[in-house]
Amino acid sequence: MSLFLSIGLFISGLIGGYLVKQFGFLMHLFLISAISLAITLSVYPHIIKDKSIKIKRLIKGKQPHRSCTIYFIGVIALLAMIPECAVVDWSSRYLLKNLNATTETASLSFACFAGTMAIFRFMGDFTRNRFNAILVMRSSSLLAGIGLLAAAMASHPWQATVAFAIAGIGIANLVPIAFSAAGNQPDISTNTGMSIVTTIGYLGTLLAPAPIGLVAEITGFPAVYTGMAAMLGMIMLLAPLIRVKASVKFDANLTR
Repeated sequence: MSLFLSIGLFISGLIGGYLVKQFGFLMHLFLISAISLAITLSVYPHIIKDKSIKIKRLIKGKQPHRSCTIYFIGVIALLAMIPECAVVDWSSRYLLKNLNATTETASLSFACFAGTMAIFRFMGDFTRNRFNAILVMRSSSLLAGIGLLAAAMASHPWQATVAFAIAGIGIANLVPIAFSAAGNQPDISTNTGMSIVTTIGYLGTLLAPAPIGLVAEITGFPAVYTGMAAMLGMIMLLAPLIRVKASVKFDANLTR
């Protein structure tokens, strides 16, 4: 699921700038809306219907104590989603306003970020199972932080483009690994663990974009992306919390 989200972002980045330049912003929105509606209507008949299942819950005595670990995993997801939003929502604005990029270049920069993120999400299962979740989480957050710091220090649009592409490699598997760990915690059901972590994590996509824009207007985008790199550094410290049983196989594309 996260893989196809990244592919969609990549395609939109490739064609978005061209459509805006050729047809204008409003026509661009109309075209994208029409295409999205057509795709939705075409796949709707093939959506699998949920079956109505009655579940009886038997509560015997006190419920087992819930570890705080699951909430810290949610914080990891939150810290990963906020920098991703900072790039998805504001990278084009940064290139246009601070680096005097053209609309096409800003769109291509976003496409490079989404493209590397899609490629490395596709490789996520292999990478995690070949090494281990903690190592991948730490190395990914380090690489993403380096990419965002480089973007903050960029003086040319193409420097920022390369930096965002590097950040996309690092950000790619942070959230999928956190979600996978959430579904495999002891003493808590998969559904409960996933619901807790996804709720905390998606607060980042819901609440972060507007404050990020406000802070950027006050301090500038370089300060914002430096702060995002600091968030990714916090993930490195919290990474041991996503440890799961060695027998658990990672499937990043079933999450998010």
